Amino acid sequence: MKRNFNMKNVILIFLCILSIIFFSRVLPHLPNFTPVISLAIYSSFFLKRLGIISFLISYLFVDMYLGLNSILIWTWGSFLIILYLSNFIKNINHRILAIFSMPTIFFLITNFGVWTTGYYGLTFQGLLKCYTMALPFYANTLVSTAFFSLLIEFIILFKKRIFQT
Repeated sequence: MKRNFNMKNVILIFLCILSIIFFSRVLPHLPNFTPVISLAIYSSFFLKRLGIISFLISYLFVDMYLGLNSILIWTWGSFLIILYLSNFIKNINHRILAIFSMPTIFFLITNFGVWTTGYYGLTFQGLLKCYTMALPFYANTLVSTAFFSLLIEFIILFKKRIFQT
């Protein structure tokens, strides 16, 4: 499906994505309970290149505001993979699969990055400890991605029903 966006819509989309990413990372929340992965999945799926660019620029602005960290490359790498893979989503079954697989990709990549800092020791046991200690965060990421994705799906359904002719 070819999508044509005028400049006003492009700016509005960018500001919405920027606002969601900013407020979800700045306002108090449970650890890793944010809409960021859902936003990456759905912005890439629905808006393709525009969604990917808007997400990345927005995330960069927020990272610059919050400050950079030692695992930034791993976080950004996981989001680049999530954004790329979300382009291949074709239907609701793929979206359901993405809701559970994309947080797993994020968990595996970012926690590998945490392990490379040496905090848990650069051994196989340290790697296992790093992943084990991160499991509560992974649970929050899975639940939040499912929750916010379900919210987006309801908005899509509501929009289809309201504007149906």
